[in-house]
Amino acid sequence: MKLKKVISIIFLIVFLAFFTVSYTNAVEGQSMELSLAIESREYQVGDIISVNVYIDEITGFSGINTFVAKKEYDSETLEYIETIVSSDNWELVGDGSKIVLRKMEGEDLSKGKLCTIKYKVLKKENTTVQLSEVDACNDDGDVYYEDGNVNSPSIEVVFEKTTKNNTEGKSYIGIVLITIGILGLVGVVVNYMLNKSKQ
Repeated sequence: MKLKKVISIIFLIVFLAFFTVSYTNAVEGQSMELSLAIESREYQVGDIISVNVYIDEITGFSGINTFVAKKEYDSETLEYIETIVSSDNWELVGDGSKIVLRKMEGEDLSKGKLCTIKYKVLKKENTTVQLSEVDACNDDGDVYYEDGNVNSPSIEVVFEKTTKNNTEGKSYIGIVLITIGILGLVGVVVNYMLNKSKQ
């Protein structure tokens, strides 16, 4: 009886070790790279900003048919409106703090535009939009943010350009004008002293 238990335990250990190695080999070398893009123009309060999500690179598997990502943005500056999939082959099946996309038909997406996330401008203040905790998979591969094999893309939404250079320029002009004023005053005093000494 004891021998059967020992054999069963050994078999279980070997099976678990084999399963772990197989899983490790399955995800090894698999990765995905994402990017975000927005139209560069002057946005006003009330305007809608369209953030396009692109798959730039997939390595180690054929593509994706399921995509999950958390939306990160400043809710005081932007208001989330909706996510629009890039084609009829995909559908939006989740739209809470995370968006969940699923392929309905056709080939798995390997590169190209995945979806567009729309935000409404509430306040003209520079801010950042990001996708984090990105998970994606298909029948022969997976990428998980916890494994570090997929990035968390972000993009800056700029409403006002910095005025640092303009301020520096104004400060420089101010210093020059003050210097000229002081030199002029010194010149007047010297001229007065010279005229007085001649008398």
